[in-house]
Amino acid sequence: MPTPLKQGTTVYKWFLPLYDLWVLGVCNKHAWSCPTESTLLPFYKRNLRTRHLDIGPGTGYYLANSAVSPETQITLLDLNPKSLAHAANRLGRGDRTGNVHIVQADIMGPLPLTGVFDSISLFFLLHCLPGTVQEKMELFKKLGGILAPGGVVYGSTVLGKGVRYNLFGGFL
Repeated sequence: MPTPLKQGTTVYKWFLPLYDLWVLGVCNKHAWSCPTESTLLPFYKRNLRTRHLDIGPGTGYYLANSAVSPETQITLLDLNPKSLAHAANRLGRGDRTGNVHIVQADIMGPLPLTGVFDSISLFFLLHCLPGTVQEKMELFKKLGGILAPGGVVYGSTVLGKGVRYNLFGGFL
């Protein structure tokens, strides 16, 4: 029987082609009042470092729209092989020539990673993970073990209960 986390990845089989338009375009701007182009993408770019781990890269939008130097070592980590393939293929276009490593793994389990990272991003991931806030916070202890001194963990997520949303955000 699939785990709750694995079940949560099945939506991307059909939703991945619409993700950028719907989530990054419509929802970020109109439901969450946090536009991708003017808020989230600049935040992503500011924190991207030379050895970067992108957990839950989705379509690869943020990396593909960042000035990734050829020296940048990128690791994409996701449970969903379709998301990983989509993001990796997107990074293979144009002038995105940095090293790209793909790791298929459950972020809540043991991490099959070696070395440390200067930056670790988690965009729109935490609200997709099963468990309580306390259980999800255990993830940050794990990430601390692979974060280089002076490194940064950053991202965004949809907040849960107890937060005021506009009508559209409340509907979602």
